[in-house]
This record gives sequence, structure tokens and C-alpha cells, in this order.
Amino acid sequence: MRKNVRIHDTGFNNRYNTWHTLNRNMIMFVHSGSGSIVDREQNYPLTPGCLCFVGSNRFYYTLPDLPEKYDRSKVFLSNAELDRVLELFPEALRVKERFTPNSLVYAQVPPQAVRQIDAIFDDLALFADREYYHDALVTSHYIKLLILLNEYATDTVFPVFGM
Repeated sequence: MRKNVRIHDTGFNNRYNTWHTLNRNMIMFVHSGSGSIVDREQNYPLTPGCLCFVGSNRFYYTLPDLPEKYDRSKVFLSNAELDRVLELFPEALRVKERFTPNSLVYAQVPPQAVRQIDAIFDDLALFADREYYHDALVTSHYIKLLILLNEYATDTVFPVFGM
């Protein structure tokens, strides 16, 4: 599971400050530092308490102000894992429309949610290498993170065609 979770990832690889997509969907939480996440349509501030979903097909890049201070945690979901988790949500929430491989969802979460997100990533770090917990643990945390993103999202960007 370690390859699907990065806890308190600091620094920055310059290959990510150019347009790229991921081969998996990513949920990223910023602990400290600042910068921007840029997609074809808008720039979003990366500040402590920022929670983002970036779909596997979404073109974007990140620009940290000070890479050595840019501390974030990430969890990655394959398209199949994302579909499996989204099936658990009621249709009325319309999460399947928001969280797609082509979307970017941005949220600035309140302090009480920051503590909850920190606890989620602490839990993932604690149990990351225990395969026997993998499916249940990761699925439950994906659900929690998607609920928080859905609740506090300030913007959702869908694909621009013809890029």
C-alpha cells in the first residue's frame, strides 16, 4: 500500500511543474507551505488545510512557493477503486458526477476538518504495510476523504475538450 500513500511528503520534483496527468486519481492534503495548483482553467492556492482531488486524466501542475516548506500528504486511487468507492454513495449526493478521472475538486477545509484529515493520514501511515487491513482500511479512508471534499468543495472543474 505504501506506493498508494505518501504521508508528509516534502520537497518538490521539478518534473511536476510542467503540464502532466497521473495514472491514478489523487487526493492531496496540504499540511504546511504554500503555492498553487494550476489546471487549464484556473489557479488554486495551496495553503495549509487545502484538500484537492485530481482525476487521473486531468492536466495540471503544482508550483510551491518554497519547495522545502511544502508539506503534503497524498493518497492515490485507481479508476476501478474510485468507481467501487463511489458506488457506496447515495445517488442524491451526485458524487459520481463530481469525482471523475477528468475533474479537479478543490476545498479549503475548516480547522475541525483539518484535525480529522490529519488523523486519517496518521492512520494510513500506521497501517500502511499491513496487507490484511488494506482493503477495509483504505476504502474507509477514501470514503471519509471524499465526504470531506464533497462537503467543503469550493470549486469543481470538469474537462475542457479539444486540448
